[in-house]
Amino acid sequence: MQHSSGEDMSMTRTTAHAYWFTFAATLAFFVGFYALLMPLPRYLSAIGLADWQVGFVL
Repeated sequence: MQHSSGEDMSMTRTTAHAYWFTFAATLAFFVGFYALLMPLPRYLSAIGLADWQVGFVL
């Protein structure tokens, strides 16, 4: 089936699927990083790292 712009509809669906998959992966990465933003420095300080080392890790 042809799209109004002449593209194949299956290609459009594949492109949309790839877009949403990439969006979900990016969102999951951001949420994972954001979830560690608060507890990670506290944990690193608790195990004895200096402030500059905690900053280097972040």
